[in-house]
Amino acid sequence: RVTLEQALEVVRPRRGTVVIAAAFEEILPLDPNVIMFKYMTVFGSMGYSDSEAAEALRLITSGRARRDQLVTHTFPLEQAQEAFLMQADVNSSVKVMVVNE
Repeated sequence: RVTLEQALEVVRPRRGTVVIAAAFEEILPLDPNVIMFKYMTVFGSMGYSDSEAAEALRLITSGRARRDQLVTHTFPLEQAQEAFLMQADVNSSVKVMVVNE
């Protein structure tokens, strides 16, 4: 909830886009005035459908897909910023993990 509120707060007026890609267990209050006054665009994304997630699980458990090959980079928590930059580079990464060691 806090992350969503912060995203709506810091987005630049007339240029901002907020992508919501998280699942919430509760219904969150949302002030539509924030969206209107900033002329922002808000997108929602689940990432994967239930059937896609089930197929991925079948491929992994059957050994046809090796999940260790999907993780191309691993960063310690202290380097989270670098990890996000690497994930944004679609030519250099597939999945980037941030680990708290």
